[in-house]
Amino acid sequence: MIAILLLLAAPAAAQTAPPPSVVRFGEGRGAGVLGRIVVDTAGEQIGRIVDVLVDPDGRPLAAVVDVGGFLGVGTRRVAVVWETLHFLRVDGAMRISEDLTMDEVAAAPEYRGADGPVDALGPRPAPAR
Repeated sequence: MIAILLLLAAPAAAQTAPPPSVVRFGEGRGAGVLGRIVVDTAGEQIGRIVDVLVDPDGRPLAAVVDVGGFLGVGTRRVAVVWETLHFLRVDGAMRISEDLTMDEVAAAPEYRGADGPVDALGPRPAPAR
């Protein structure tokens, strides 16, 4: 019986693989964006992020936003250039805003998938001088 207890108490380190590398981000440093609401310049809801398009190096290019409709009926998707999104912390929660108005988003071409060229809403052109 003592031999059984000694076997159970023996370390199993030789049998387990080393743990993978772990990177810990500080509290509040990371947040998921899928499903987050995007608001326009007036603070009105434009839609919800449903996908993120990335370049071959994994850098974000555009967010795909579900806009319009009611309870998912009648919605359409538009791509929005990533740099036009603003990520803010408001009362401890993530808030994503867009420099465009709801009218501009409503007039945007519909996103039909990343298999071909993607037309994404970008920043407004600078005013002519």
